[in-house]
Amino acid sequence: MRLALNEDHRQLADAVRDVLENECSPQVIRAAWATPGSRVPAEPVLHVWRVLADLGVPGLLVPERLGGLGLDDIYLVALMEEFGRVAPPLPVLETICAAPVIAEARAEYAERLVSGDIRVAWAPDRQRLVPWGAQASLILLGGSPASRQLALLDEPLAPDGTVAVDRARPVVRCPRHVEQRAATLAVSSVKVDQLWLRGVLGSAAQLIGLARRMIEMTVGYVSGRTQFGVPVGSFQAVKHALADAHIAVEFARPAVLAAAWSLMHEEDPSLVARDVSMAKVLSGRAAIRTARTAIQCHGGVGYTTEYDLHLFAKRAWALDASFGTARYHRDLVARAIGLTPEDHVSSADSTVEIR
Repeated sequence: MRLALNEDHRQLADAVRDVLENECSPQVIRAAWATPGSRVPAEPVLHVWRVLADLGVPGLLVPERLGGLGLDDIYLVALMEEFGRVAPPLPVLETICAAPVIAEARAEYAERLVSGDIRVAWAPDRQRLVPWGAQASLILLGGSPASRQLALLDEPLAPDGTVAVDRARPVVRCPRHVEQRAATLAVSSVKVDQLWLRGVLGSAAQLIGLARRMIEMTVGYVSGRTQFGVPVGSFQAVKHALADAHIAVEFARPAVLAAAWSLMHEEDPSLVARDVSMAKVLSGRAAIRTARTAIQCHGGVGYTTEYDLHLFAKRAWALDASFGTARYHRDLVARAIGLTPEDHVSSADSTVEIR
C-alpha cells in the first residue's frame, strides 16, 4: 500500500493548483457569498467552472470510452485536496462523483457532463438539503446507505430562502412534489456503493486541503503580528497549538490516501467502508481542530466576515457534517473492529445539521 502520491498524481495536482491559485481567489468566493439565492452563479464563479472544464476536471472519473479522463480514486484525492485549499463555490466534488454514474445510466448526458456543460448537485439523503440545488443542471437524489435508490431530476430547484452557514455553498430543500418527478436510475448496488464512498472520500480530501490552507494563513498571520515587541508566533502557546493542528492533519492525510487505495484494490466491502469512514473521521477532526485553532490565533480579526479565514472555516464546518456525520462514521468504524457504539466515547460528537 502506497501512502503518498506518485509523480503523475503530483503533476496533475500541481497543474490544477496553479490554475486555482490564479483563477479562484477569495474574491471569487465572496462573489458567490453576495448572490447565495441566485439561479445563475456570478460571472467570476462561472469563469472558474469554464477553466476547470477546459482541464477535463468534470470527466475525471468518466471512462475514456465515454469521453472522460478515466482516472482513478488516487487522482480524485489529489485533486480534491487542491480544491479544498481554495474552497471553490461550485459543486466540483458532486459533479465529478456523479458524472460516471449518470453517463453510464443516461448516455445522452455523457458528452455534456464531460464538457462541463452540466453541473450536478447531489443529495445523498433525500430528506436533507441540496447544496447548489438552485444552480445545477441536474439533481442526483439518493445514494447514501439510508437512501440507496438513485433518481435524477433534470431541472434546478427553486431558491427557497434557506440560509447556509457557508453562503458560497448555497442550499435549498427538495420539495416532495418535485422529488416525485425525478426519474429512477438503473444502477447496480456496487456502483451505488462506489458513488457514496467516493463522495465520503472526496469530502475527506477537501477537509485536508482546507486544514492545510488555514494553517498556512495562520502561520503567516502570527509571523507578522507583533506583541510586546516580538511576533505572536514566537509565544509557546501559539506554537504548540499550531503544532498540534499540523500533527492532526499529517496523521489524517495518509489515512485518506489509504482509503483511496482500499477503494481501488480491497475486495471486502466492509473493509473499504471502514477505511473510508476512518479517513472521514480523522480529516474532519483535523479540519475542525485547525479551524478552532486558526480563529483563536487570529484573535478578534478571526471572527470577522471581512477576513478570509472564515471562508475556509465555514466550508470545513459544512463538509464535516456532509456525507455522514462524525458520529455516523465513528460508529461504522467501531462496528468494523468489533466494538459497539457505546464502547467508544468522544467529545467531538455532533448531531447538529450544518447548512
